[in-house]
Amino acid sequence: MGFIRSTLFVLASFLLLVSLLLMNSFWMLSLSLDYEHIQENVAPAISAFVMEQMNFSDFIGGKEEFIAEYCKKNPEFHLEEEDFSITLPCEELASYVNSDNWTSEEILSGFVEGLINKTYHTRYECEFLDCLKEGKPLFIFSSQAHDFLESKFGLFVLISIVLFIVMLLFAETKSGGFIVAGSLGVLSALPFLKFRSLFKLVGDPSLVNIFDALFSPSVKVFWVMFALGIALILFGVFLKVFKFGTSLSRFLNKLSFKKKESKEKGEVKEEKSGEIEEVVDGKKIVEGKKIVEGRKNKATKKLGAMDKQEKKSGKGK
Repeated sequence: MGFIRSTLFVLASFLLLVSLLLMNSFWMLSLSLDYEHIQENVAPAISAFVMEQMNFSDFIGGKEEFIAEYCKKNPEFHLEEEDFSITLPCEELASYVNSDNWTSEEILSGFVEGLINKTYHTRYECEFLDCLKEGKPLFIFSSQAHDFLESKFGLFVLISIVLFIVMLLFAETKSGGFIVAGSLGVLSALPFLKFRSLFKLVGDPSLVNIFDALFSPSVKVFWVMFALGIALILFGVFLKVFKFGTSLSRFLNKLSFKKKESKEKGEVKEEKSGEIEEVVDGKKIVEGKKIVEGRKNKATKKLGAMDKQEKKSGKGK
């Protein structure tokens, strides 16, 4: 029975570690594809990449004022050169249209933000895996992809909770179960501490900056899971120490009670022995008195009988 219980505990612990890793992965991806995160962190990185790699400043070439005037009357501006073309949605550039001095950076930022907004809110008729198989790379930056990843994160949260409860049921001690679960939580968090460092292998600093900005929530995932793991470990240690302290207190109280009980029993025995002796002595004394009184009565009766005989003999004479 103990072997089966230990085996089930190890199996539940392994499954919990796998579940935590998947949970953390889906959580990181859902945070990375959050709309506000993309607009605030990823869009500037993409703008910097385009500006640096495609010489966007030279590409615009002093057309800022012309674009501003054109966008006041048209929904979008299409700019095309030999090896590069760009369509700027004027609706997304509205905040810059009324500005007196447009810069190429502002135009590019507006274009990137507009492109991200359009891509993110595009609805696709395919499911997550089907869209990826059909070669729709922009789908990964859509709200559908975000919702899919977020739902998987919630699913693995529930699975992890169930596995944690199962692990506690098969643990030899509850404190040990909490300590092991906390250790697994810390272990599952470690890969996300250096996750962004993997993209340094890409080589291109501009692309590294984009991936670094996109997956920056991995640090949040690490710290939350690390703190949760440490909290579970400390709680397990507390239970262990508390149990030890309780056991020690019970042992000392039991030992003290036994000493007190034995002392009281000794006193009671002494009192009882004294009473017995007194009673025994008393019985002896009483019995002794009765024997003496009996002998006295017999002697008196004997003397009386002798007197009567003497009186009778005296009368006969």
